[in-house]
Amino acid sequence: MKHFAVGIVIGLVLSTSALASPTGSSIGFNFAVDEPNGGFEAEVAGAAGAVGTVNWNNLEGQTDIFDEVVMDVSGAAQDTGIEIEWISNNTWSSDGRSEANNNAPEGNDRALMLGYLDTSATSITEVNIGNLPPAISGGFDVYVYTHGGVNGRGGTFTLTADGPSVSQENINSAAFDGTFIEGADGNYLFFEGLSGDALVIEAQATTEDLFRAPLNAIEICATGACLPLPTPVAGRGVIGSQAILTSVENPVLGPGGDSKSGLAQEWVNQGNPGTKLGIDSIFDSAELLVPAFQAGHGSTWWTGSDAEFGELVKYPDEVQPQFNNDNNDNYVVRATGEILIPESGTYRFTDGVDNFTYLAIDIDKSGVAGDSADEVLIEDNSWTTPLRDGNNGGGGLEEADFDVAAGGEWLAIEFNMGEGGGGDSGVIYWDYDPNAPAGQRLAGAEGFPEFVEDALFAEDAENMYIPDTHLRSGIRPLVSADLVGSVTSPPRGFEFEVNGDTDEADKFVITNRDADVYTTVLDVDGIPFLMNGTGDLQPGDSFVIVDVDQIQGTPIVTSLAPDQVWTFNPATGEIIFGAGVAGDYNNNGALDIGDLDLQAQAIKDQDLSFDENNDGVVDSEDRRYWVNELKNTWMGDADLNGEFNSSDFVAVFTAGKYESGEAASWSEGDWDGDMDFDSTDFVSAFSDGGYEMGQRDGGPNAATAAVPEPSGIALLLLGAMCLLRLRRR
Repeated sequence: MKHFAVGIVIGLVLSTSALASPTGSSIGFNFAVDEPNGGFEAEVAGAAGAVGTVNWNNLEGQTDIFDEVVMDVSGAAQDTGIEIEWISNNTWSSDGRSEANNNAPEGNDRALMLGYLDTSATSITEVNIGNLPPAISGGFDVYVYTHGGVNGRGGTFTLTADGPSVSQENINSAAFDGTFIEGADGNYLFFEGLSGDALVIEAQATTEDLFRAPLNAIEICATGACLPLPTPVAGRGVIGSQAILTSVENPVLGPGGDSKSGLAQEWVNQGNPGTKLGIDSIFDSAELLVPAFQAGHGSTWWTGSDAEFGELVKYPDEVQPQFNNDNNDNYVVRATGEILIPESGTYRFTDGVDNFTYLAIDIDKSGVAGDSADEVLIEDNSWTTPLRDGNNGGGGLEEADFDVAAGGEWLAIEFNMGEGGGGDSGVIYWDYDPNAPAGQRLAGAEGFPEFVEDALFAEDAENMYIPDTHLRSGIRPLVSADLVGSVTSPPRGFEFEVNGDTDEADKFVITNRDADVYTTVLDVDGIPFLMNGTGDLQPGDSFVIVDVDQIQGTPIVTSLAPDQVWTFNPATGEIIFGAGVAGDYNNNGALDIGDLDLQAQAIKDQDLSFDENNDGVVDSEDRRYWVNELKNTWMGDADLNGEFNSSDFVAVFTAGKYESGEAASWSEGDWDGDMDFDSTDFVSAFSDGGYEMGQRDGGPNAATAAVPEPSGIALLLLGAMCLLRLRRR
């Protein structure tokens, strides 16, 4: 068999028509197109959504009736008699309304997931659709798009047609990056097997403290007419780059200065992602507002948009003038260091943070805060105020048991906060009073809340936030680390658009803000990559579609066009148009010495996938086939420059492997593939008849040369042997 590059996957054939618009009838309703702020950025003007309906009905306002509904029939718009009425508390946006939860590339998919019908904690959004045509009413499936502006919140969505009502719950877990994800933690819900000429959809908060139930869009498809499309990289119909979320692994820190009071703080101007993973990803890739610092005003904490108290200020001096002294939106903070736990016992902690809060303390003394679930004391995305008198306290009231040596111990601590819009603050309280008499300090903080909804008095709060006398940190520079990313495959994989006319292609990228420190790594093993090639593509054309320092694993590459075949090179991140290169065993897109060395190992192991001449055995004849037929050069061509001449002898004898017993590569004289350099290699080389014959026909830089007499060859070998003996003395 012919052996193609190891790790390169040949594109399989898929029908383009099956991946365009729905193959039957579908109806798409896109709500709140006048969001955000009346900019009409949410209007859809082409294929969008999980199944790619082309003709959408763009609807404005929080409440209205619309009766000029069109239906998409295999990509063509068709008038209907459908009427839709919707009633909601208000409209809102997943971006641009002091909330940043939609970072998808510009295009129809981003627009679809931008505006939405919103709910309060108790309101119900209701959508009534009537006069569904026979093409739909006999049986249909419904896609309900549910992406809001804040993660960690969601609702219950109930559909009623003929037969019993059906409900599903959804809570947003990540910003929308262009990938449609079905399910309770995704950004759309799928309801199948409904029927009837009318449909009612109701959306409401599942619990009042986690309101809202966003409703971006509804897609109704005749049963079997719609299948999820591959997710377009960088947006459908747009060629560009899609940034991948990362985590920092294998960090190496340089020496730091002496520890000082207060936690080391890092601030970034990006919106609240609503999750710990999102916070980590921001700090892995974004540029800090200012270098890491310990607050000089005497306290790690700040009151933000609320009044100052104690040693707390609105914002640290270190982030001025970028942060004004009134109110700021869209920023995240990470504070790390150590906390002094003065005595053993049960401690309680709570927060006055708007919005996302994360607090972890190293209870097991491993040196890392939060490396086990019981060390994460607070992790919620519910806002409150510095005095906890808003949103019923917002949550975040936890306790932990500590066992420390007499006199106390310093334990690792990590605090994260994320601010979207509205008020902002960052403060952590505990129920320890270091000023109380001995034996009365633990659980001695006067006014500490007994229940989540309990607010604080300002005079008590001054003595309740964790003071910098019990916090310390030493800022150590990061010397090196890996920025490791991974992609989760959507149902039908990722679609990469490639244009042969402009030499452009979609690509995955990992942002590296300091190439001297970070190495970017992306795991793509087993992820379906579907290539959508257009324009003038020629065999051998290559395009970078994964732009990172190191690629782990190999994707499954297929083609959307039946006449296109693609190969992927994980060594370079390139996709190559045309069939794989026979003999490119090391998968780097070239026939080189590395391939011959892999072949030598295959001869030893009898790996039949290297059987180039299909005779059922892997031997020196397969080596000759590779050299003569695939590389189009001569046996003995040590540097693979297309010629076998004296320079090749100089190269192999300089390596010093002749009859040394050491393993030798092709460039060191192993021409017959037995992994040694001895006299049998000369037999193999000279029997090929290429010495001083120049290039083979069709080879690059073809040339002719005089053929030396046998005595000349003997003299050359004699000289080489003498050189070898001199080198060994």
